Amino acid sequence: MHTWFVLETPSATAARGPFTLETMEQMGRSGLLRSDSLVARAGATGWTVARDDDALRALFLPYASTAPAPRASLIAEVALPAYSFGNAFSLGWATFKAHWGSLVLMVLVYLGLCLVINVPMIAGMIPLQLDPRDPSPAAVLAFVVGALITIALTIALGYAVGAGAFYTAVRAVRGEVLVSDIFTGVRRYGAVFGTSVLVLLIMLVALVIPYATFFGGVLILANASDAPVAALLGIALVVVGYIAAIAITLPLSVILMMSIVLIVDPRVNAAGGMSAINHARRMTQGNLPSLSGLLLVTGLIAGLSIYVCCVGLPLFGMPLTFAIIGASYEMLRVEDARKHPSN
Repeated sequence: MHTWFVLETPSATAARGPFTLETMEQMGRSGLLRSDSLVARAGATGWTVARDDDALRALFLPYASTAPAPRASLIAEVALPAYSFGNAFSLGWATFKAHWGSLVLMVLVYLGLCLVINVPMIAGMIPLQLDPRDPSPAAVLAFVVGALITIALTIALGYAVGAGAFYTAVRAVRGEVLVSDIFTGVRRYGAVFGTSVLVLLIMLVALVIPYATFFGGVLILANASDAPVAALLGIALVVVGYIAAIAITLPLSVILMMSIVLIVDPRVNAAGGMSAINHARRMTQGNLPSLSGLLLVTGLIAGLSIYVCCVGLPLFGMPLTFAIIGASYEMLRVEDARKHPSN
């Protein structure tokens, strides 16, 4: 299902929308939408008059027979609103409502693939559950091996699947959702894998000091039962280390997400490695704090949705999260393409 933005006048600086076809029809009947109104489908790169849009032409049949080509003066550089926290939620919510069924199906496929990746760790947990109070060394070893295999599979396959899932949401923002797009990451597997490993290594190095601070605080607390000052110091170190770790992890996670989607997006086809990372940094420049907050909030929404009989996660939390992140990517990509048309 397509959605549209409407520009009140050629000189207007802000668009209204996105609107579904049903809403556009109501606007046409009420006179709020005219045959010469400027419209743009979500994800398009230019404005056109409403009577020239294939889906809207029927609303203005008296004008449709010899409609002129869009005038150059009406072509705008951006058909989506500029990125902001609020615009990302608004466009993401509209995308979620318009393509709920397809997004839910994509999420179910995604969760199924994630379940396969986690099978080794789940299998390793079974011996631990047989005797959780006094597990045998063999049971502990089985869990450790299973967890390590799952971590390896997540790095090897999980990010390629994630790139396809986020790109599916980006296509949904443009009204072109295809559930099969979740496998798009396979097309550029090498670049996605290499970029993911590189960002994870950067993240690992960046987290050395926060983790050292956190676990140093834990160690002090463990040995400060009779020393109030030491206990306070330990608590302070734990809090500082934890906050610092989050402050580093969130923006780097945003860069990772944007990088791998830039790689699989055929309109960009970014090279992997530092090229994709630098492209993502440029695209998110000035918006990383907002995007980090957006990632945190959507993560909380997805987490809380689990408590709705567990079905809230695949039916609401995750589809909405993907839609909001996809909307953020698309707004930032369009804005970046306008600023850097040759790259």
